[in-house]
Formats: sequence, structure tokens, C-alpha cells
Amino acid sequence: MITAAQVARGKVIHWDRFLQRPELLQADYQIVIPTFDRPDELCGNTLALLKDDGINMDRVNVFVSPRVAKKNKQPEWYRYLEACNSNGYSGVKVRPGGINLEEQMTMAMQWAGSGYIVVMSDTVRRIRTALRQDSTVISVPSAKGTIPSLIEHGYRLMKATGCVAWSVNPSHNPRNLECEKISRKLGLLDGNLTGMLLPPNWKRMRVTKGHGLIYDVEWSAALWSNGYRFFRYRGLCCEHQYRQEGGQATLMNDVLLRRKLENDAISKVSKKYPQCLQVMHKPKASLRTMEYRFNTKGPANLMMSIRKPGRKRKYHTHAPSSPAERMRRYRQRRRAVRVQR
Repeated sequence: MITAAQVARGKVIHWDRFLQRPELLQADYQIVIPTFDRPDELCGNTLALLKDDGINMDRVNVFVSPRVAKKNKQPEWYRYLEACNSNGYSGVKVRPGGINLEEQMTMAMQWAGSGYIVVMSDTVRRIRTALRQDSTVISVPSAKGTIPSLIEHGYRLMKATGCVAWSVNPSHNPRNLECEKISRKLGLLDGNLTGMLLPPNWKRMRVTKGHGLIYDVEWSAALWSNGYRFFRYRGLCCEHQYRQEGGQATLMNDVLLRRKLENDAISKVSKKYPQCLQVMHKPKASLRTMEYRFNTKGPANLMMSIRKPGRKRKYHTHAPSSPAERMRRYRQRRRAVRVQR
């Protein structure tokens, strides 16, 4: 359904085609979730979202740290097994991971080999998109079933383009969510929801030890610098709480020290991949904003076409039509009838 010829023309089918026809979902994949000290948050957020979207829990693999959280005496694997079983996620597989995020991801990639993996964070509440009404743009939850549809569309588009990864939009601003566009330019792969077909030489591109705080930044630059391309769905983003207790926040609670470590790591990455990344001081940004920018590289956006049989009508897949939209379509039909007469 997605071909190289369509990509060359710059327009492919919309991911919601698979939402409308779930019998087309054929991709074989595994979901990978690196986590630390967040068993209850994992069950209440990401696992609940996946289950609600119809994902089989046998596909979900949670990679836990060998360390023990300071406030708990029980090992991480025991806490996660107990939380998953008590919350109805007994099909989820708890696997041994690493101490830091970069080590967690290395363990996950070694386990996955050359298969199709979908990486998610442990605090994703839902997938959101933009709803445009005249001059107003608001953020709304995407349709139920978005994740499996996106996984299928991403897999087929990677095969058609030769890309090795896709992700959702890292920006949560609804004005930056462009529902029918797919970016093919160099940018940030959002680790909250990313699909990957690992390159055979992925170990050469592993994120530097100690750079877990900027994992997504360095991984994106490493892939592009080694000739591997990816794309990002501009119309979707993940709703999650940034720097929630647990995870990387457990390792680094001092905001100023974390900023210093991030800046040092970004400086090293910009020297390692100067063609992709450069340090960019942002004096007006918050301390939680990383100070870098990607260089402008890559082809133009791909457009996604929505299938509209018969008379062209505008419908939303993520929300019911408003009374104003229904009235607008009614008046358009009346005008069309008068013209025909």
C-alpha cells in the first residue's frame, strides 16, 4: 500500500487507513520499554494505553535496571513483576536491563537483533493530535487504535524509503502539529514513541557511556551521520510528564548539575558529529531545555492523503464532527444541488 513510486511523488496514504481497516495490520514487532523505579507509573500510563489501543501484552518487553532504588529494598525485577501481575498485565515480559538509559537501550537492542522494535517511555498517558477550527488550534486525544496503525504505517514506509527509524513529533505545541505531514529532515527522534529496524552495524553508533541524559539527541545524530535516515510524524505527539520522579530523574535531581552535564555531553557530541549538530545557547529558555540545534538537512516533507470516496467531505478520525462542521457540509451540499439544477 506504500510504494517507492508514491514516495517519489511526495504523497503516501494516511496512517489512519489502517485505523479504518485493522485487518491490514501485518507487521511483526516487539515493544521495548526501558524503565527504573516506576512500576506503578508504567502500569497506569504506558501499559494502560497499549492495552486500550488493542496491543497484545505478549509483545511488550520491559527492561529493568539491576540496581535497587534507594527507597525500596526489593530488586527492580520483583517490583515490576508484582506490579504487572497485580494490574492485569501478566503477559508483559520483564527482562534484565542496564544501569543507565544508554545501557538499557544497548541491552534491548542486543536482545532484539535485526527485528522491528518500537521503543516507548514508561510515562506515556496518551497520543495527542491537533484539531483546527477556523483560526483556533487545540490539542486533542488521537483516535483509539492509533498506536498499532502507526506501527504498521511506519513499518511499510521504512520499507518503501529505506529509512531505519520513525517517531512522533517531540513538540507538544498544537500549532506545531501538522496532521498530514511527515518530516524527512534531520531532527530529534522522540524516545517516547519510536520505531526502528536496527542497522547491522548499530553497535558502532551506540550512545556514549554516561550520555543517557541526552540519549535521543546523540542517537539521532549518530544514525544520520552514518548514512541512515528516518522520518517523523508531525501531526502526533505523546502526552507524558517530563522528568517525573524515577528514571533518569532518580539519578540526577539537581537541575543545575543536570544542565551542566547535559551541556558537557552536547558539546562532545557536537564535536563528534559536527555535520549534524551544534551547540546553541538559549538564554531565555528554562533550565529543562537542552542547548543545541540540528543542522538543516534532508528532503522535503511527505504528505499523507486521506481516502475520500465519492463527494469530498471533511471528517475527523480523532473526534466527532461539531454541529458547525455538520451545518457547513449541509450547506455545501445544498449549494452543489442548486448549481446542478
